[in-house]
Amino acid sequence: MLSRRRMWLLIRIAVYLAVILGIALYRGGVPFKRFRSALRSAGVDHPTLVLAGRDLAPPLVEKLAAEYRRDYPQLKVTVLPGGTYRALDQLLARETDVAFLMRVPTAAEQELFRQADGDTAVTTSIALGGLALLAGAQASLGPVSLDALKAALAPASAGGAPGAGLGSLCGRFYAPDPNEGTWEALLVALGMPVGAAADTSGTKAGPVVFLADPAAVMQAVAADPTSWGVVSTLSAGLEPEAGPPAGTRFVGVVATSGVAAVSPAAANVATGDYPLHHSLYVACRGAGGLEGVKFVNHLGTARGLRQVENAGVVPARLVAREIQLSRDAVGKGGK
Repeated sequence: MLSRRRMWLLIRIAVYLAVILGIALYRGGVPFKRFRSALRSAGVDHPTLVLAGRDLAPPLVEKLAAEYRRDYPQLKVTVLPGGTYRALDQLLARETDVAFLMRVPTAAEQELFRQADGDTAVTTSIALGGLALLAGAQASLGPVSLDALKAALAPASAGGAPGAGLGSLCGRFYAPDPNEGTWEALLVALGMPVGAAADTSGTKAGPVVFLADPAAVMQAVAADPTSWGVVSTLSAGLEPEAGPPAGTRFVGVVATSGVAAVSPAAANVATGDYPLHHSLYVACRGAGGLEGVKFVNHLGTARGLRQVENAGVVPARLVAREIQLSRDAVGKGGK
């Protein structure tokens, strides 16, 4: 039996701990939903991790998932297909823990997360991809400057269809379904409004023709001699070092006129010599499950970004390492 004095001591300690916990949750900026979710995840015997947006970078996403499975063998990792919009919908609907994206969520999309969770989605950039312009057998190879491409894709008037000036550069211009993300990435790279021609797949918007996926774009360009097309090197699985897809050629894209054009190879994207690039992002719910937060945090570390690099993709950033060069032995002074 506990003495009365000892029992009251334990009660007071419990009350103090409850007060401290309440302050940490409500005045320390820790949402109760996030705290509750973390407790639930900690007690799961067989935790799961669902990743969405595989189609944005199939080889990379599969390799990152495989690396993570090796680190956490008790974790069941599932990878779902789809592009940016589908991954965001699945993240908002709690059908996935992590979404790969080709852009950051818009203010309106973040507001939906805030309404659902009381917190926005956490997003971080993990990789860079090239936006490759492909040309048919008889189409011009440029080089075309970013300003010229922007002018060609701009609507003829407010509210008009984009691509009014493309006729001076090519015939039709093929792009993947806007829901996939490459089209918006191209507009962002050119400093254009992302809402331009947000149409459904398989439809036209002036000279711009949206197709189901990057594979359909490459096939269409190969079959249409005067056309151009745009694909992401990540979503299309391109290896520019090995040359363009069969039946197509790379269009030379330069930052300014008078500069030599280079291919959208990873090395040229990394150095900025090839100017059309986009970021690949990874996102989780701010008040979501513990496994999703852990995976996003992992990919933001130097180790996670090294795994991106080992997959043959340009990482978004790496922790710099200082190197000291000296002719003298360690501990010996020199002039």
